[in-house]
Amino acid sequence: MFVAYNIPPDSVHPALTDDIFEGRLPLGDYFYYVACADADVVQREVAQSELVSLNRDENRCIDGARVTDSSIGSEYTHVVLVTFDKDLLEYGQSIIDYEQDTKYDNFNVVREQLGADKHSIQHFMDRSDHSGRLDYKMDHGDDWAATFSVQENDFTCAEFEYVKVAEGRMIQIRSRCQSTDTIVGDLVGPWLELIEKYKGMPMNVFHGAERW
Repeated sequence: MFVAYNIPPDSVHPALTDDIFEGRLPLGDYFYYVACADADVVQREVAQSELVSLNRDENRCIDGARVTDSSIGSEYTHVVLVTFDKDLLEYGQSIIDYEQDTKYDNFNVVREQLGADKHSIQHFMDRSDHSGRLDYKMDHGDDWAATFSVQENDFTCAEFEYVKVAEGRMIQIRSRCQSTDTIVGDLVGPWLELIEKYKGMPMNVFHGAERW
């Protein structure tokens, strides 16, 4: 796994989209952590913003490495970001509101019953009577929600997502993959570690992120 960016929760040097990604549209977000499969790394000589950390131990993209990304995600990615963008705040709040109102299966319960962490996402889907899309609630609170979903249409995308909206800021922690051969535990394990590290990050307000 290539860890492109990894700064502490209290850092004031988040990266912008162009600092890290190749082929990803900027959405007004600031990145604290980005990791991906080694195959998704390309080399590009691209200038970085003044916000980004210049510490090479934190920022392996400092010498031109970029993470290939698309609308459905790379082979797999783990991302932690914050945003103050109105549209993204509304998106995050919609997830929180929806999870509070729905009666999805609790993934943690199903996960234990199926021993899901030891099996592939495809194995888990086969045992879960899916029909094109799975939606599971992990847990939720007044200002946050954690979910798991798998979508199968023209492509497959499985993702764990945590969102927290408070004080005009959204924290998003997402682990995503395209291959149903991925072991569930390999995706949810790092995601839970990132939640524990970043969910309580102190409030810092940034300026400079663009939205395409």
